[in-house]
Amino acid sequence: MTPDATAGRRHLSKTVVIVIVLTAAAVLLLAVCGVPVTTGIQVVAAVLGAAEAVRRLTARAPAPAAGPAQ
Repeated sequence: MTPDATAGRRHLSKTVVIVIVLTAAAVLLLAVCGVPVTTGIQVVAAVLGAAEAVRRLTARAPAPAAGPAQ
């Protein structure tokens, strides 16, 4: 038997693919507007980093484990 070509390969989630496509579109739009590509990449990276920071800060912490009553 021949091994499956996709065996052991990790597939990207739909969310990751959407983020990649939107990032590329944002860099392209900034380039069309006259912003240098390197600057556009830095701007998009900063926005994505800020969005991730806000997501982590606003995420609910897990509820503390119920301990013995004091």
